[in-house]
Amino acid sequence: MTKQTKSSAKTGRSRAPKGPAFPEAFDVITPPNVLKVKVGGGSAPFDEDAVARADAILKDLAENFREWMRDDIERLHEAHAAFQKSGGTAAARTGLHQVAHDLKGEAATLGLPLLGRVAGSLCSLVSEKTASAPSLLADHVALIDTLFENGPESEAANVGKANALEDAVSKL
Repeated sequence: MTKQTKSSAKTGRSRAPKGPAFPEAFDVITPPNVLKVKVGGGSAPFDEDAVARADAILKDLAENFREWMRDDIERLHEAHAAFQKSGGTAAARTGLHQVAHDLKGEAATLGLPLLGRVAGSLCSLVSEKTASAPSLLADHVALIDTLFENGPESEAANVGKANALEDAVSKL
């Protein structure tokens, strides 16, 4: 219950009553809602041609992503070899981590969530204790290869291997 005067009706202000719930009088200011005016009212008409063009672009990108991912898997093999050859230097570790991280992100785009999980596990392994687990590194790289080459159909058959790798990394 607020008392509104002629002048307060114009400004959007109202005066709160005094009483036990309101020990002091105060003004409540309600700003005018001008959002509709600023954004222009209703929504734009739906453009189905724009959606079709976007779908075509995404299909082209998906093909490119597969090629980019193939290139990154080659980079993964190179980084793994460099890591082994160097004995696990910080630079080699960084290179291996970067490629694994890239693969982790690309995997979701290509519909390969298990490959993304394995690449994420490889990132964790490289970040933590790679020197004590060279065979675990090789197992990650081999499973990433398998998942990429055989596509989404191979994921169900390899969930156990991925779980075992993640468990092994978590125990280090």
